[in-house]
Amino acid sequence: MEILHKRFIEKQYPLKYTNIEVEEMLRNEYCVNEILKSTLADLEKDPQVDFHSIFKCFEIDNKKVLNEKFNEIEKKIHQEYINEHPSKIFETDWSRIKAGKLLRVI
Repeated sequence: MEILHKRFIEKQYPLKYTNIEVEEMLRNEYCVNEILKSTLADLEKDPQVDFHSIFKCFEIDNKKVLNEKFNEIEKKIHQEYINEHPSKIFETDWSRIKAGKLLRVI
């Protein structure tokens, strides 16, 4: 752990990023698309979410990016979901998320 910490310090990564820097990073590295905050209105009722503090919402649906970011365990879980729903066309956002075809970033 100490070696990893030392490497991190040596790289001199910024410890804080602005919202604009994060947005730029998401766009460049993950091919995100911005979505309206109102799309996630159901989160307003979630006691664990401070909905009014959400700056922006994004989604990732680029197949190549998703394939690179999910680990093998996650891919297995997605495949199990797809196998359990073979005739289902993944039309709802929730079904696309469970099938590994969509990620949301808040």
